[in-house]
Amino acid sequence: MLIILVNETWLKSLGGVACRPLRCPTRTTRRWPRVTPAYTLLPMSPPPAVPTFTPKQGQYLAFIYAYTRVLGRPPAEADLQRHFGVSPPSVHQMVLTLERAGLIRRRPGVARSIEVLVPPEVLPILR
Repeated sequence: MLIILVNETWLKSLGGVACRPLRCPTRTTRRWPRVTPAYTLLPMSPPPAVPTFTPKQGQYLAFIYAYTRVLGRPPAEADLQRHFGVSPPSVHQMVLTLERAGLIRRRPGVARSIEVLVPPEVLPILR
């Protein structure tokens, strides 16, 4: 089924009435549903003021933030691995997930370049 969204003002300027159901060209007994403009169906909501993340992601973010504040440089993935007791691929996957979510930023080809983009007030307490 093909639905075409049309602006009501444009439709009225062509002589049509926006609230009148359209007739199917092949059958006179069937009627197409009323088409409403897309902007009334999907209103835009403002982006969330507080970034959302899972509890585990929050722990990774809190560790990266605390490590950077205490030692003056971001942690390596090996430091994350030691702290959380997980495998290197798990740490790397979490770093990629955090980066895709826009919670951290990294510079390609630069070691220890993780930067937390979340405000510190939002981060959970490191456990």
